[in-house]
Amino acid sequence: MVRPRRCNFLISLRKAGCSGLPLLQTHESPLMAKLPARSYIVLVETFSADIPGKAANVHVRPVPGQQFPVDMEVECSRALRTKHPVGTIFRIKAKLAEHEAGTPYLFSHHRWRYELVEE
Repeated sequence: MVRPRRCNFLISLRKAGCSGLPLLQTHESPLMAKLPARSYIVLVETFSADIPGKAANVHVRPVPGQQFPVDMEVECSRALRTKHPVGTIFRIKAKLAEHEAGTPYLFSHHRWRYELVEE
């Protein structure tokens, strides 16, 4: 699991004893620039696909018609993906995060509750 770059940067700063320095971002995607850093309530659906580099065959994506693109990756609870059939729609709380390569994705902690909308 890849965490956002800024978290790794902060950890390295704290280890070096430089916790008072401002955080500088070296890259920023257009989506990250548009949306404020906060939690979002997002409708997501499960879908089946064989994606290179991913172990699971069932993945999660935002439902069309929201502020997030349908092809955006969603990291969430494995139980959400495995306990319900493919095509199920959920309401989740998620935060916008960014991979080290700069690709934005939605992150929903595995302990955060989700709501079943349509099975």
